[in-house]
Amino acid sequence: GEGWSRLLREALRQAPSDELLLDAAAWWLLYGNREEELVELASPRLEAFCAAGPPPEGGRRVWAAFLSPAAGEALESWEALAATPEPAGFGEAVSRLSRGYLLPRLLFRRGQYVEAATAFSTQAVRAASAPDGGSAGAEGSKTRLLEERISALSLAATAAKAAGSDGAARLGADFIRAADEQAQLARLQLGVVLELERLGAADPAVPGSALAALAASKGVPASSLAADLASQAEAAAGSLLELTAVFKLAWDAQLWSASLAVLDFAAPHRAY
Repeated sequence: GEGWSRLLREALRQAPSDELLLDAAAWWLLYGNREEELVELASPRLEAFCAAGPPPEGGRRVWAAFLSPAAGEALESWEALAATPEPAGFGEAVSRLSRGYLLPRLLFRRGQYVEAATAFSTQAVRAASAPDGGSAGAEGSKTRLLEERISALSLAATAAKAAGSDGAARLGADFIRAADEQAQLARLQLGVVLELERLGAADPAVPGSALAALAASKGVPASSLAADLASQAEAAAGSLLELTAVFKLAWDAQLWSASLAVLDFAAPHRAY
């Protein structure tokens, strides 16, 4: 695998405008979770690849087959290629491309900090994509997208600081403060989501548990409450929530420590 990757990159170095070579190298690295190497590829087409979004169905089949362990056989005919199942993790690679994961990292790598800050901020609030026709969080942790949004907000602030005073003027006086505060609130949201997941996964038959106590206080069966909490956690992990929504989730689930943390965050804003 590593030898094939070096071969692709060397070929691309010699023919930087070759579209097929760029796509092959980029898909190889993206599928292997090697985005830092991907954004260093020497090609004038790299930005277009990073900003293009998901490939058309035909292109998707080609690159899925290219990355499949059975690539040699699959590429012998279109019929064989069409019948080749996608390798595990390929859908997540397509999803990262769809939700704008690569472009801000490329811009930051090039020192285009204002553009990178804007792109990271856009990535953080972009609606979750589901290129496979399922849920956006189908592969990996249910909180992965929320964690990715938190990272994007932190990187937006980092890029804005790297842009200096001229960049700050272009981005707006409150850009860094707003990004930092959004990231802080999103971390609180993540904490609430994890607590809701923990409660939702608890055994409703265990007496005296936190789930049983919460169910008793609400006068509902523990089993139905567990399912409701799990559903709330999944929904809350899908996007960035406003402060009031985060607080309500924590308060309704009697997550007192999390509720106090949200109140502490809100105090400077006089929201409560």
